[in-house]
Amino acid sequence: MQHPWHDITAGSEPPERINAFIEVTQFDQLKYEIDKSTGYLTVNRQHRWGVASPFAYGFIPRTLCGQRVAELSIVDTSDGDALDVFVFSSLPIRHANVVVPGRIIGGIPVTDDNRADDKVFAVLEDDEMFGSVNALDDLAPSVLERIEHHLRTYKANSNIWVGEPYGRLLAEQVVAASMHDYAEAFATRHQATRGY
Repeated sequence: MQHPWHDITAGSEPPERINAFIEVTQFDQLKYEIDKSTGYLTVNRQHRWGVASPFAYGFIPRTLCGQRVAELSIVDTSDGDALDVFVFSSLPIRHANVVVPGRIIGGIPVTDDNRADDKVFAVLEDDEMFGSVNALDDLAPSVLERIEHHLRTYKANSNIWVGEPYGRLLAEQVVAASMHDYAEAFATRHQATRGY
């Protein structure tokens, strides 16, 4: 089995067009995460009050929230995980453990225990409803309100801060920074296999 974090590319034209590996769907009341050593989805916790994610949620392969990502944040350190992504689509993405092609349109600054944990937003490529969205202003306000509410409430007993959403250009900078952080951290792995 290929490792979703390391063996799948970041996308066709990153940082604009990316791949999203889906860990959690809109129907999951459990929070799943990739086990970093094996690449298998594992149960991380229950969503607080059983509230599911408002959109499909996962990460961009071959990204890492490291020092370059922290430099774009309001805090000095990042969470050391892959960059998180919400994927907007008109039809629900019903399965986790799948790769979804997306186009970056924005993001939102988040800190978790004073570590940068930004979430970027992507639209499903060629989606009938979201495919023409190029900026956050093209979305109904309720879309971002649902995400902000979810991020503030989904994790019990945690120190979560959620800021104001930001646009496509900064989101693409965050993606690019996370790709550089990953390339630096895992250079040996990809030199030994088939390259970055």
